Amino acid sequence: MTRSELAFQLRIQLLSLLAPREACAECEEPVPLEGLEIDHEDGRTWDGRRLNFLDRIRREWREYWRGVRLRALCKSCNSADGNRRWHGRARYGVKYR
Repeated sequence: MTRSELAFQLRIQLLSLLAPREACAECEEPVPLEGLEIDHEDGRTWDGRRLNFLDRIRREWREYWRGVRLRALCKSCNSADGNRRWHGRARYGVKYR
């Protein structure tokens, strides 16, 4: 098994714990596990771009075990949440929940 295959497998296992119904935690739309993203509810204190895929997933597993609040979001909810956190407001006149 290659490193990327292992990382993908670990990611799917974590997402299956975070989203047992295979739905986005924000909009509750059904999304396959492969389409969900792992979100840190309180924000991340580390730069994910500095880690490779396997190291990033291993770190998220360690955070899960430590009780860091993680959730599974669809791509649009995750980007909207990140935008609200980063800018503190809605962009382009779009109102977020």
